[in-house]
Amino acid sequence: MPDQAKIKKTPEALAREMEMAVNEALEESAGLVARGNLTGALEQGKEAIKKERALVRFLEEKELTDTMLNTDLTFAVQFHLGDVLSRNGLLSEALTVYQTMLKDKSFQSVARVRVNMGNVHFERGEYAKAIRMWRMAVDQLPNTSRELRGQVQRNIALAFVRAGQLGDALQQFEQAMEHAPSHVAGYNLVVCAYAAGDRERMKAAFQMLMQ
Repeated sequence: MPDQAKIKKTPEALAREMEMAVNEALEESAGLVARGNLTGALEQGKEAIKKERALVRFLEEKELTDTMLNTDLTFAVQFHLGDVLSRNGLLSEALTVYQTMLKDKSFQSVARVRVNMGNVHFERGEYAKAIRMWRMAVDQLPNTSRELRGQVQRNIALAFVRAGQLGDALQQFEQAMEHAPSHVAGYNLVVCAYAAGDRERMKAAFQMLMQ
């Protein structure tokens, strides 16, 4: 019986092992996020990126990109890195990762990248940039993502509130209630109408909330 340690592995087998290592690092990072260890999650997120890039180089060297390149995995490790950078307060670094992802034509859907970029801009107090990113995300989200669409519309409304544009905020909360009604959007719509001094819209908002 041949010694298994001496059997030379094919490039395809080596690539599968490398891809598994990427997935393991990504899963470990996600687990650390769930346990509240953000520093460890960032370290593992960077490790996942490092392993994924090594995998891509290996596939290019062995001319296997057409058959074995997993763009979904590439998207996942980059998106996750941006998220853990943001969670660690490294907002500029997170934006850099997301901006790089937007330039990658191999990614079919970048709506969620724009959602996260909007979140970062909002946290930085850059409300106009946050609104622009979120609006672009809403335009790109599929109709099946109704809940996420409603959440993003609520975020846009809150950014308008922070910017002191109550009229625009009212309109966005109304759209959120129309497309994805929720108690949160309804309550905020009532409060926003009250703050704007619009009694009729406040009454209508309260009726929508009760429904």
